[in-house]
Amino acid sequence: SGGSELLTGDNSFTGPTGIGANGALVLTGALTGNAINLGLLADNGLIRGSVLNNGLLLGNGRIGGALQVDGMVAPGQGAGSFQTLTVAGNYVQSATSRYLAQVDLGHPGTSSLIDVGGHASLLSGASVAVTAKPGTLYSVGSRYTVLDAAKGVSGTYALAGDMAISPILGLAAAYDARHVYLDVVQSRPLTAVGGTPNQVAALGGVQSLAPTSALFTVLANQPSDAAIRSAADQLSGEIHASVQSAFLSDSHYLRDAVSARLRQGNDDATAAGPSVQTGANGQAWWGQFIGAWGHNDGDGNAARSRQNLGGFLVGHDIAMGQASRFGITAGYTQTAVNVDGRQSSANSDDLHLGAYVGSQLGNFNLGMGVAWTRHEIKTRRLIAMPYLFDEARGDYTTHTSQAFGEASYTYHFKRSVLEPFAQAACVRTYTGTVREQGGIETLTGHNDQHRTFFTTLGARAATWFIANNNRITAHGMLGWRHASDYVRPQDALAFDGGNSFTTTGVPIARNALAVEAGLTAQVSTSASLDLSYQGQVASHALDSGFHVGFNWAF
Repeated sequence: SGGSELLTGDNSFTGPTGIGANGALVLTGALTGNAINLGLLADNGLIRGSVLNNGLLLGNGRIGGALQVDGMVAPGQGAGSFQTLTVAGNYVQSATSRYLAQVDLGHPGTSSLIDVGGHASLLSGASVAVTAKPGTLYSVGSRYTVLDAAKGVSGTYALAGDMAISPILGLAAAYDARHVYLDVVQSRPLTAVGGTPNQVAALGGVQSLAPTSALFTVLANQPSDAAIRSAADQLSGEIHASVQSAFLSDSHYLRDAVSARLRQGNDDATAAGPSVQTGANGQAWWGQFIGAWGHNDGDGNAARSRQNLGGFLVGHDIAMGQASRFGITAGYTQTAVNVDGRQSSANSDDLHLGAYVGSQLGNFNLGMGVAWTRHEIKTRRLIAMPYLFDEARGDYTTHTSQAFGEASYTYHFKRSVLEPFAQAACVRTYTGTVREQGGIETLTGHNDQHRTFFTTLGARAATWFIANNNRITAHGMLGWRHASDYVRPQDALAFDGGNSFTTTGVPIARNALAVEAGLTAQVSTSASLDLSYQGQVASHALDSGFHVGFNWAF
């Protein structure tokens, strides 16, 4: 009735054995008669009779007769013990009883088991509760046999307690003629957890995979909704779309260099930047060094990106008559894009080719050009979440093409000029095949295109003065730039074996203030040096660049 007892031998005394509500019996030997348990009975041996259990029954032993459970039964020795309790006769669980089952969800088929030689009756209200081994990956479709009755099972279990094993997965009871199973099932779609369009899209891509796939299993086992959303951000491949935003935004550097060269070719004091070597027959070589940096703030969906650009442009043009020029340009730049919030980065080697033409009709100036850029991109995504730490790397090519034109009118004053202008450009990016290398998180994509129109309205001004017998020209520009059409580049991506989903990059600023300021110094009768700043400022974006030019005429 109280205390605890350990029975190790073959106990052949007659009559039933009773364990009181405050008592405990641990059996490792054999017990001849029936047993009535109101306290704790640990059967790790043999009970030759039947057992009426109103307390807690544990163990991995054998019962030679029947077992009726009105209290609780838990095969094994406690937490983490996946053992079998054998009942030779019939098994009955009453309405007030509970089966405490243990499952090792990381190893399908490993669970506690009640093995019944007779018939198993689960009366209405009989329940099963589950203790799952923590720290393991649970796989949808895994099945655990918790009851096996040779002569059949009647009735069903009520599920007690929390059957959820993650925010996405849970356990459900299943039955056939002689077995009771606990199956791992998906209780909630992954997409229900996403909080942003990119998260929902990436989770939809994972959801389209087979439920037994490694990536689905990792996502389904994340410990919380917040962890799933963080994982979705890492898996979305956002860097592939955000790098297109950088290419579209930075396309103006080539346009601006050509525009400055055409004004310089017209001997316009508002020109800045390129260096020029003017030769015979109206021909000229020019060059410009570019260094720029900036950022685009996130929009609550895509994360903030930072970009840097550096390189040079060179060109050659020739006069056509008294008022026109035609030229070609080429160059090389490097672009770096970092999306720290997604642990992603991209680096690109950019090769540029272009052609341009300009004409001066009195005070009217017209210019236009086309350009093409090849971007050799290398991307890196670091994936760090529970059950997955890996790195995905991409190596692919994107092309940018643009057509642009500008019209302006120059007002001449004694030592100054003022030039209102309007500029328009159509810029397209085209990406062929994206195929990352890495683990289960790698992405593929095919044939994405983006088109953005840029319109700039503004005015340039310049004035000059003499200092130490050298002519100094101060020049500047102020304008409004507007972007339209696709200002949120998107990429269609997919995980291996899954459906395509669309991820959106950081947006391009629709409206920005364009500014420029610089000084040009005449350092000799045939040479001048120019240093200028160029920037675009928007409410959620900033782009800044410095240009160094050298002019040598001979």
